Amino acid sequence: MKAILNFKQKWVGKQVQHYDLASFEQCLRLSLVLGVWFLSLGSPALAAMENPRSLDKPKADPLLPSLTLNRPLSPLERRLIEETIVQLNQEAQQLLETSQTDQAFDLWFRILNLQRRLGRSQEITGLGSIGEQAWKAGRRIELEAITDRLHRLETELRKSPQQTLSSDGKALGLAYQQVRDLNAAQTFYQFQLQLAQQQQDSTAMAEILTELIAVQWGSLNYALATDYTQQKLTLLRSGPVTLKSLQEERSLLNSLAFLAQQIGDYPTQISALEETIALTLDLGLVEEVPTLWADLGNAYRANNQFNLAVQSYYQGYGFAQENQQYEAAQRILTSLGQLQEAEGQLQDAIQTYELLRQVHRYSSNLLGLLDSYDRLGQLYLQIQRPEQAQEQFEQGLTLARRLKYRELEFEVNLQQFEEVEDHANF
Repeated sequence: MKAILNFKQKWVGKQVQHYDLASFEQCLRLSLVLGVWFLSLGSPALAAMENPRSLDKPKADPLLPSLTLNRPLSPLERRLIEETIVQLNQEAQQLLETSQTDQAFDLWFRILNLQRRLGRSQEITGLGSIGEQAWKAGRRIELEAITDRLHRLETELRKSPQQTLSSDGKALGLAYQQVRDLNAAQTFYQFQLQLAQQQQDSTAMAEILTELIAVQWGSLNYALATDYTQQKLTLLRSGPVTLKSLQEERSLLNSLAFLAQQIGDYPTQISALEETIALTLDLGLVEEVPTLWADLGNAYRANNQFNLAVQSYYQGYGFAQENQQYEAAQRILTSLGQLQEAEGQLQDAIQTYELLRQVHRYSSNLLGLLDSYDRLGQLYLQIQRPEQAQEQFEQGLTLARRLKYRELEFEVNLQQFEEVEDHANF
């Protein structure tokens, strides 16, 4: 304390003598505490030490050789560790099921320490599966420790292109997805893709693009998912044509159409659907064609191409009728009728709904038939043809009474004609 006072008198001067000694000591302690705190903020090593679950360094375990001995495990040691891991995992699962979460993660983190000694592949796999458990359980501290370890392993893998594209690299990408670190997964897969492109490894490129698409779907980044899907489609088409490749191409085109719709890229959606229809016909999957034509009609409608939308709906209806797919036919005609109404083509809409009414009859869809009577009645009223409107509402009421459904609605619609007739008689 005398040293402190000497320092105070030497550098602060006479004015410091007016300060209370206790106050000075308190300020000094506070300064030291704040200094340590600021150092911890700026030091990753110190920050990591604050996590009680840190995986930075291996820990001693009764099943492992001493940490001071740098020797490989014997076959007997490996087998004993692997058997113990299975047993510990079962115990951890049981603890989790009985809400003993802390104890479960104590065992799981012991497993991670053991898997680290077995090798990088086993460790990465364990980090992914246990990390997923931590994410599901909302265990932030454990998840941070596992994610930090995955990042360190990635740094090791990136030192060798061969290692990056190895099974360990695949496991790391999957682990990132399991712990929901999608940004890290995206960055690592993109790095892998660049290496695969440099090596012209089409198989690896296809696998990596599949994972990149999955990551973008998971993060709802449909624009990037669209880009990666187009890249994979181009890669697929550059290879030999087989039945399997055609089936995969059709699947990719379907995905591309959906993704393009999500981002409002209707020209891309339309192009993808047109290619999908042609490929579906080539593969003989005729039963799937009506729905695709309906989707194409919807895409043309969204892109304000009315005539092409109508043509697409009619194409889809024709395929559906030919194959007696009445449910698909009803959906297509409903969409067509709604489009014609929206465009003010009421006469065309009436013809469509009359056709739809026939399909409802063929398929014994009584509720659909009831909707048709109502829709036709409303349309006939709009074009000033009350007699036809009244006829539709009367037939609708008859059916409504049979079904004991929507009776009041049709009675109200017919009441307006009775009021007009009474007024005319008066």
